[in-house]
Amino acid sequence: MRLHTLKTMATDKDLGLPPKGTYPAKVIEVIDDFKVVINRGELNRIRIDASHLVYSITNKPIYDPITRDFIGHRILYKGSGMVISVEENTSIIQACNNSRYNCEKFINVCVGDLVICI
Repeated sequence: MRLHTLKTMATDKDLGLPPKGTYPAKVIEVIDDFKVVINRGELNRIRIDASHLVYSITNKPIYDPITRDFIGHRILYKGSGMVISVEENTSIIQACNNSRYNCEKFINVCVGDLVICI
């Protein structure tokens, strides 16, 4: 007789990952060229010092010049930074230089821009 063991998979919470639907977050306030507030916080397991990338997607579609197939939309990089403050539902990201993206301040950042953890 063979014994079957039930294997349990680790959840996002077990692994310390943010819950599904956490990203992309959105900029909800621009404090200045160096700090933005996003609509994610402790409830989404956002952590101090986590690196984030701020970007927007243009409305202009891009098509393959030969096949005319739709490729996507252009992504505009606005900057990167680290979380310096976390509240229940919001966090503040401060622009900073890091090894991936060299940016000392956010560039043309606007309310509604998207944010992902990098």
